Amino acid sequence: MLHLSKIADEFGVQGNIYAKMEYLNPGFSKKDRVALQMITGSRKLQVYLVPGQAVCGINKW
Repeated sequence: MLHLSKIADEFGVQGNIYAKMEYLNPGFSKKDRVALQMITGSRKLQVYLVPGQAVCGINKW
């Protein structure tokens, strides 16, 4: 969590503003974890992605 004290002061907000920095999580963001699972799942199924190929869905395996 990041305390955004300068923004609170600038806008005259009474209280604290915090931002969650997802990219600092050990497991990265939820979207990153889903994308990694899709890639590793495709490798297990021997489905190979090529550069520029769109991945348009998520399936439960």
